[in-house]
Amino acid sequence: MQATDIIRQSMEREGQGEIIDRFLVGLAKGIKEKSLGLLKENDTVLIFKSVDEKTLEVHVLSADSPPQMKDALAKFYQHFKSAGIEQLESYTQTPAMIRILQQAGIPVQFEKQGSRYKIEVEVR
Repeated sequence: MQATDIIRQSMEREGQGEIIDRFLVGLAKGIKEKSLGLLKENDTVLIFKSVDEKTLEVHVLSADSPPQMKDALAKFYQHFKSAGIEQLESYTQTPAMIRILQQAGIPVQFEKQGSRYKIEVEVR
């Protein structure tokens, strides 16, 4: 699957179908301007932007099954570790993402904030 197909499928599944085209235009602009980055593994996409020199804000969109997503997340984690990134930050609406991160062996900390969870990962 192409990254755009993964993003479309993931956003539609999460009830965000009406904003897909605007999201993709903004993503393309951010990648072109180098303010955003994108990694793809299997049918999982990780979009990232720099918060500071050693910290990234990341967002995961996936069309993978949980075991495939777990493998993709572990590979993304190793990529960031090799790149010298020390901290990852994200948000999720569902505790399933937290469980998948934990199953991938990623040291995740989380805090419930209203209807979502703030996720922090120390890259070691």
